[in-house]
Amino acid sequence: MTIFFAFILVTSILGFALGGNQNPKNIYNKHEFVQKNNLWVTEINNEDIEFIYYPDATLDINFEDTTFEPLIAYIVSNPLLNYTINDLQSIDFAKYELKNTFEKLGYENNNIGFNVAYNNQEPITCEKSTPTIYVINLEIGNTTNIQRKNNCITLTGTNGNELLRAKDRFVYGITKIV
Repeated sequence: MTIFFAFILVTSILGFALGGNQNPKNIYNKHEFVQKNNLWVTEINNEDIEFIYYPDATLDINFEDTTFEPLIAYIVSNPLLNYTINDLQSIDFAKYELKNTFEKLGYENNNIGFNVAYNNQEPITCEKSTPTIYVINLEIGNTTNIQRKNNCITLTGTNGNELLRAKDRFVYGITKIV
């Protein structure tokens, strides 16, 4: 009986050491994704790009015109709306993550701001968008979607988590992963 338990113990240790994968890998559209710290990470342009959601978890969010070639990008929101603290934190997190991701993708002039006058800052609205200036507006609304009017792109989520899912879908679209 002791030999049986020793055999089970040794094979369990060997199985874990040889086959235990601490970072499961997944392939989506020729991109390898590794899960690290509860994020999905893939390499683009020799940079690790992080996502909260795996690509197939964002497919129900329609985003057709994925052209993204800004010289300047403004990532904005309205902090004066009656959002929950969690939603405001998600909006701020999404703005920060988009700015960092844009920089990793080679877009150098990215700015975080507001679409209303706030803290003595001039509002950045869709009227400021041009063929080289993109405005990305983040908001909480009745549906989770991505809408585009020329180079003004609005990412909407029904709550903060859904907004982060829309943010991931947007990045998957501009990087041609989805």
